[in-house]
Amino acid sequence: MTESIEIAQPEVAADVVHLHQSAVSDVRAESARVSQSAVNWVQATHLEASVSALNMTDADTIEVAQSVVIAARGEAVSARQSGVGVVVADAVEITSSGAGVIVAENVQMNRSRSFVLIARNVNGHVETVLDARGAVLMGLSAGIAVGVILFLRLLWRRK
Repeated sequence: MTESIEIAQPEVAADVVHLHQSAVSDVRAESARVSQSAVNWVQATHLEASVSALNMTDADTIEVAQSVVIAARGEAVSARQSGVGVVVADAVEITSSGAGVIVAENVQMNRSRSFVLIARNVNGHVETVLDARGAVLMGLSAGIAVGVILFLRLLWRRK
């Protein structure tokens, strides 16, 4: 007898969720452990992911290792050897990882890079392309450039 198993599930809701080599649209749980899986949306109190791809995560504590997360929001976010698009949290710890945008109260970075870093307290070796001061300077430069272009355009139309 042949058994048919559906790999992709639309939604999983439980107190404790363990996913291994799965694809799920939505996960809602108190505690979620994701391994070698792809999840679109995770809402949990505690999330632990390894070798996985996560789109949106909203949890009190988020721990990811060797994973990709597009957006993470939580009180404490930890990433090891991972790629994170946007992180908004009270405390962020990033080790041997890359991040696009980090907005947090406290950030601990070790051998990691970010594009934009906005934080009150930053510890560790940080490589960032655009910090708060750089963002202000970039905004001023862009504003001046747009102003000059609009002024020149106005002069050109008066001819």
